[in-house]
Amino acid sequence: MDKKYGIFYNHQFDVFMVALKATSKIDQFEVKGNITFLKSANDIVGINLFPHEDAPKPEMSFCSEEPTIVNYIQKELEPWIQLRQETQFVIGKILETEAIPKTHLQLCKVDIKADKPLNIICGAPNARPGLIGVVATCGTWMPNSQIIAPKSMMGFETNGMLCSTSELNLTNHHFNKKGIIDLPNVYHHKIGTSFWEDYYGKRTKLPV
Repeated sequence: MDKKYGIFYNHQFDVFMVALKATSKIDQFEVKGNITFLKSANDIVGINLFPHEDAPKPEMSFCSEEPTIVNYIQKELEPWIQLRQETQFVIGKILETEAIPKTHLQLCKVDIKADKPLNIICGAPNARPGLIGVVATCGTWMPNSQIIAPKSMMGFETNGMLCSTSELNLTNHHFNKKGIIDLPNVYHHKIGTSFWEDYYGKRTKLPV
């Protein structure tokens, strides 16, 4: 089952928390070995997975698209539920911007190599045509557990979010700290691809 889902690691209790659906009501727990399924009205909405000693350790507590973690989670859950993570954070390019009157906001038209550009409202001062950044697409789980959803603001439709490093909980990085992430032009050929796949791919090539 292809699905956008969140993976969060709690270091204190050494547990991966897999979020499948947003809900405030959990009325049933089902334990299968080191895995606990959280249910609401018999529907699985979340999973707690206590990893084995030889399980990979995530770099960050937010690890929804860390390849080794995603592969481990999906393999552990395979006997009970088949998941395949959809790309949530993609590299995108702002094609044009339109100031929203009487606000500090702009309506950005963003290319992510989809059928058509996305309209995204952004308040970052560095948002401008030509900027290559990180787009949280609709359905994306953010590090704060927020789910990005399409919505209307001041009469404009917005379908996604242009992200800053703080919104992605990035601390050990070489990106700009103020405003939304402004990637170098060498990322131009990567528009539409996974940001996290590129991020972790580069980190595995760094000298230890």
